[in-house]
Amino acid sequence: MTISQETFETLIPIVLPLVIALVALALLYSLTRRVRGRLMTLRPRHNREIRIVSNLVLGVATFIILMAFLEAVNVPLGNVWTAISTLVALVAIGFFAVWSILSHMTAAVVLFLQRPFRVGDYLQFGDEAYSGKVVGMGLFFTQVEDAGGGRSQIPNNLLFQRRFRITEEKPEES
Repeated sequence: MTISQETFETLIPIVLPLVIALVALALLYSLTRRVRGRLMTLRPRHNREIRIVSNLVLGVATFIILMAFLEAVNVPLGNVWTAISTLVALVAIGFFAVWSILSHMTAAVVLFLQRPFRVGDYLQFGDEAYSGKVVGMGLFFTQVEDAGGGRSQIPNNLLFQRRFRITEEKPEES
């Protein structure tokens, strides 16, 4: 079975960019995995953050490589960009329509970046007689377990509106 010259000339403009894109992706994944491994060894307490940031970098880079591949094989990107921008606009409008949810998510991002407290720390709220151990942090709520074993979900945006004290040990019962 032989490939004719005409078929070969038709396939080269598609196969060559595909091979280049796949090699670039393989190198990117390998490099990111190596860097992530070294960072996790150096900073074992920040493994979650390192994973999130490295996955974000991989996602953005993969998207850029995909767009470059589509451009190389002459796919009209105008329609792709229109669809993506429309989708982003719809998502943005949806978030603004549900301002409370956006507020919780923004607070979660700030809490993630600033780290005023960590899972395992004890919070004591100044305005209330409530204290407890942080057992989980999510996109909308921070879970706090009180001395009796009950769990409360505190909205992340309230952690910016109320005063609280952070301790690493369980507060003394009085």
